Amino acid sequence: MTVWNAYPYGYYGRRIDSLGTWIDTIPFRITLAPSQFQGFSDLSAHNDIFCLVYEDMRYIDPGLYSSRIDREGNVLDTGILIDPHIHYGIDSYFITWWRNSGGSFASRSIL
Repeated sequence: MTVWNAYPYGYYGRRIDSLGTWIDTIPFRITLAPSQFQGFSDLSAHNDIFCLVYEDMRYIDPGLYSSRIDREGNVLDTGILIDPHIHYGIDSYFITWWRNSGGSFASRSIL
């Protein structure tokens, strides 16, 4: 899968097979909320699930959000996070970030 930011409309994706051929003739939309800016992203995959983490300026203070996408290009869910670093561990994605308020380090697992 490849993803890109089509400012100001958010993230889109297209799936690619093992030979490098496009599976999707038309890109699918991953992020659905209107936003002034979405960027600073990271993408990880395990088995048939991809996880995209990205900054979104939909509010006064930027927030970090995640979207999981299945092998058919369906967006499974979204959630709010902050300064992404994403890795896949034992049966879950592990995401870490730095919080500006209080200068603390945080993490979250997403199954």
